[in-house]
Amino acid sequence: MHTKNIANKKFHVHVCHQDYCEAHDHEYLELTFFASGAVDHYINGEVHRVNAGDYFIVDHGTVHRYSRVSDKPLTVINILF
Repeated sequence: MHTKNIANKKFHVHVCHQDYCEAHDHEYLELTFFASGAVDHYINGEVHRVNAGDYFIVDHGTVHRYSRVSDKPLTVINILF
């Protein structure tokens, strides 16, 4: 395993409690984990229900957005790299 390359990369972790996220894209990869709540995630012209415990990866330049669909508070953990 070549850990030297991994050790030189920067990762940013962001915890979010927003009920929605406007359509946007990134110049980086985004790994998103939903710790609580549920959302409808809109990506590539499709809608996906995402529940607590689910995760997904959004590729560079992919436009996406989400909105909360449950009455439970939303906690989203984003790892950006």
